[in-house]
Amino acid sequence: MLSKILSMEKKKPISFEVAINLIAEEQNKAFATGQMGSNFGQYSWYPNNFVKFISNLGYHIELTGDEFETYMLTDKLIGTT
Repeated sequence: MLSKILSMEKKKPISFEVAINLIAEEQNKAFATGQMGSNFGQYSWYPNNFVKFISNLGYHIELTGDEFETYMLTDKLIGTT
């Protein structure tokens, strides 16, 4: 996915977090209406077409580096403190 994000056509920039929220909204709508298939507009389509969906909305994802934080490796989360 990273290579797809980095090679996106430059359009209007949005953050990775905003992009995730946009796709989550669409997935929630599909789930609520029982559209669980893998065709456009159905629940399973969105994760498989994440970059395409965001690009078709007129955006590109601008990464800041915060998306790659190693927060899961912190002492508090792994219980070593």
